[in-house]
Amino acid sequence: MTAVQFDPAGGRLRVDQAAFELLVEIARGGEGAGLAVAVLRDAGVVQEGGLHPLAAGAMRSVAAPVCRLRLDLTGEEGRPKAGDGWLAPDGTALLLDLPDEGLRDLVSVPTDLVPAVIARLVRLGPRPQPKPEALTVASGPVARLLAADPDERQRAAAALAAAVPMNGWRTWMAQMAWHDPRGSLTGRAVQVIDAEPGLFLVDDDGEWVTLWPTTPTAVWRLLTLLLPRTEELGR
Repeated sequence: MTAVQFDPAGGRLRVDQAAFELLVEIARGGEGAGLAVAVLRDAGVVQEGGLHPLAAGAMRSVAAPVCRLRLDLTGEEGRPKAGDGWLAPDGTALLLDLPDEGLRDLVSVPTDLVPAVIARLVRLGPRPQPKPEALTVASGPVARLLAADPDERQRAAAALAAAVPMNGWRTWMAQMAWHDPRGSLTGRAVQVIDAEPGLFLVDDDGEWVTLWPTTPTAVWRLLTLLLPRTEELGR
């Protein structure tokens, strides 16, 4: 089943995964076939001669990105949310989970605004200032805070509660990946636990995690540093 909601006047395109994958095929020169294409045509996303301009701009970035973004966000309540991004010099396409399960928002933004978009999605803003001491905890519970199963997330939060009061907690991870000039896959990531005492930056060595007390300003700086510099890219 292919689901599409398209509002050209409002600049909104919402698709399920099947519709998005078909748009990728079309953007890469394919034509698609069957009922799925008919749904996209009826919605006005696919037109004679190609994609509607609103979709075409996003799909150009998807077809030829210079780096990829993955954003995962979970909390004490609600289902996990995710975002995928394809960054290109002339723009970035973002595919973001919506409250309606199964549909995702496909949007285009200027690439230099990606850190600001991430900050908005994770609700980065004023927080209490945690105590300055770094905390060391086992890696497993921190990783499980991002689990899809809410019971597993609850158990993980309970395991961390002795170190960090976890009332109303949220956590998110933003990962950027690209190929360096030698063709090797590389990148950077930022994970933050947003809990009752404030913000904690996650530093995971695979066995133990150091939770560094931090501030919204410091987190914002790290988000801006996620973007690769020109000399770090393979092209």
